[in-house]
Amino acid sequence: MSDSNRKQWSLVIPVLLLVVIASTWWFYQNRSIILVTVENTGTTAMKASGLNYAGGTSELGDIAPGENSQTRIDPSGEKSVTVTYSDGEGGEKMIEVECSLKKDSRGQLNIKIKDGKLESVNQDDS
Repeated sequence: MSDSNRKQWSLVIPVLLLVVIASTWWFYQNRSIILVTVENTGTTAMKASGLNYAGGTSELGDIAPGENSQTRIDPSGEKSVTVTYSDGEGGEKMIEVECSLKKDSRGQLNIKIKDGKLESVNQDDS
């Protein structure tokens, strides 16, 4: 490899690296993400809980009384999400939570569940 080729590559590689870093940063900053927090304010554990939404399903795991679990979702225009879990006695619970998750939005959705019933919902998005 000649000196002129080395000089060209020594300029091209940093520029390509800068383009990759800048595009990755731009994508990360502009993606739509809703942070969903499900809090168990009741007295019984929520076993094998999950969050179902138009774009898919997210596992939340077991949520003990007084604890919470979080997941991130990419909204696609949901009018509601569904929290599913087992009450530990073999009963399956499905709680539909009305919301307005716009496509390409960012923010938070906080859901509080108390002994099998929806206690409160707080949505903050942009």
